Amino acid sequence: MSSLFQAREWWRTRLGGAGEEFCHGSLAVANVDNAADGGCKVITGSLQGMLRLYSPRQRGSESDGSRGDSSQDLLLEQPLDHPILQLEVGKFMMHGEQLAVAVLHPRRLVVYSIELKIMSGEAVHTAEVLYRHDLTANNSGESFTAYNMCCGTFGGSERDSICVQSMDGKLQLLEGNACAFCRRLVTCLVPGPLCYVPRLESFVTCNSACEIECYRYQALAAAADMEREEEGDDKRPDEA
Repeated sequence: MSSLFQAREWWRTRLGGAGEEFCHGSLAVANVDNAADGGCKVITGSLQGMLRLYSPRQRGSESDGSRGDSSQDLLLEQPLDHPILQLEVGKFMMHGEQLAVAVLHPRRLVVYSIELKIMSGEAVHTAEVLYRHDLTANNSGESFTAYNMCCGTFGGSERDSICVQSMDGKLQLLEGNACAFCRRLVTCLVPGPLCYVPRLESFVTCNSACEIECYRYQALAAAADMEREEEGDDKRPDEA
């Protein structure tokens, strides 16, 4: 039985040169530059630290060879200082409803605003740093090497927050330019996929035994608060 639907190539491009590599989370699609027409852009990041922004447009045909020419669609190509593990687009700005892009590096998370500026009479897209987090466990300086991240309105908040998972199964919750808390998943031997389900207000992941696990945001936050209180009690001097 033949299918009722067919997929046809609408746009394509080749990223980077020989030897450039990409992770599974190195692609995002959104109106990341907050254009008035609402047109979606394609944003990519490589392990070599290259951030690119494309505005896909269909042109030409296969017969004249012009469909494969996407050089005019490249709006931004900016080298960053560290490998790019993952990209997420959301309402990460402290004020306003505009979109921004979160870029995850092994030891750092940086949030950028993609802006259109007029320079020397030409329209140029730029990536401006809004804020950044140097990733450490509980702000203690303990090593925290990122594996992946997810974003969402954690706990029913109005703005998007970010959850970063480390290589040893720690979850660090970042709200704006502050770290809310850090909590380790005790069943984690190796990190797995991570997503947030708004309806359940929960994080869903897969442990090393290939079992699906679900953690409520409020339960993680309460456990982190209890841990901080216990640490505070341990630091208090004994009463005479």
